[in-house]
Amino acid sequence: MIKMNHRLRSSCVSIFRSIQTTVVNNAKASIKAPVIPEPEPLRETPKLQQFCCGLNFKQGHTDPELQSDSNYPEWLWTVHTGRPKTYKDFMPDTREYWNLLMAAKQDHADQIRGNVTFARPCREHEVNFYSRFPQRNHGEMRVNESTGS
Repeated sequence: MIKMNHRLRSSCVSIFRSIQTTVVNNAKASIKAPVIPEPEPLRETPKLQQFCCGLNFKQGHTDPELQSDSNYPEWLWTVHTGRPKTYKDFMPDTREYWNLLMAAKQDHADQIRGNVTFARPCREHEVNFYSRFPQRNHGEMRVNESTGS
C-alpha cells in the first residue's frame, strides 16, 4: 500500500469524484428517448366515417370500427361536449353551482394578486433585519475607479 499525505489523497479523491460525476452526467445526457413525430391529422372522410380514429393505443392494432347508434348507451348522447360550464349555467340550489362559484372567486383573486398564490405579509423579524457585516458603498467605489485612484 502506498502511503500518501492526507492532503494529496483528498485532492486525488476529489479529482476522481469530479471525473466520475462528469462521466455519469455525460452518459445520462447521451441516453435520450427516441423522438416520435406527431402524426398528421387524418383528412380522409370515408375512413373518419367508418373508424374511431385515434382511439387505438397499441402498436400493430387498428382503430375500432364505428357501430350503429343503437349499440351505444343512451347517456353517451347526452354528454356535454361544448365549452366548460360556469356557475352561471347552474341553479343556485345545486352543489355544482357553489363549487364553480368558489373556483371563480379564487381565480378572480389570483388575477388581482397577479397569480401569486404564495404571497404573505412580511414578518417582524424579516422587516427589522440588520446584517452583522459592514455595508459597502458601491457608489464610492465607482467614483474611485473613474478617477483612477
